[in-house]
Amino acid sequence: MELKQLIDKAELIVKKEDKRERKTIKIKRFENLGIENPYVIIEKPTLTTIIASSERAGNNLYALSESMKYPDLSNKELQKAFKTNNRQALLKKMFTEDEIDEINDVLISLASKKTKIEIVDDIKN
Repeated sequence: MELKQLIDKAELIVKKEDKRERKTIKIKRFENLGIENPYVIIEKPTLTTIIASSERAGNNLYALSESMKYPDLSNKELQKAFKTNNRQALLKKMFTEDEIDEINDVLISLASKKTKIEIVDDIKN
């Protein structure tokens, strides 16, 4: 990397876009219940979410509830309908343990997927 190139491209480098990868998952139980849009959308968790989740020992619900973009688990009307007052409680009420485990498996695969960098051990000049 040449310093002059970094200097010339500084404005572009600073304006980095962070478009997180998303996955859409069909919940078959919701489909069987006749729900018109039986999908959830999860987004690759941020580093902050991963760290916060690891600080909550044994609580994979935190990362999942933070990464779920649809349905919006922070929606107060939705929480009220399920008689809960936070995202994690709503997640536990809406989904079965098996569904949570399967959605969490997708989240883990998203979190571990690396596509932004490439490790190069040997560079020959």
